[in-house]
Amino acid sequence: MFLKNVYSIRLNRQDTLIKDYLKKYPVANQSLIIKSLIIDGIHARQNEAHGIKGANEKLEEILVLLKKMQILEKSTKGIQLEEGN
Repeated sequence: MFLKNVYSIRLNRQDTLIKDYLKKYPVANQSLIIKSLIIDGIHARQNEAHGIKGANEKLEEILVLLKKMQILEKSTKGIQLEEGN
């Protein structure tokens, strides 16, 4: 005999968006619909977090390049001044 974890979700009056969405489906399928919505939401959040991490890494690379460019610019200005004299 297997025991399943049972979870319950309490919907309030303000949760009309969820209630209206679930009304489109037969009561027997509503649990599966809720599961798929939760899974889709988890995947969306994970993808969002992955995208943010990737964007942050790109920003770090750009900052490093900008710092290198500033150092290079400062060093070339000194050379130009010396050549002009």
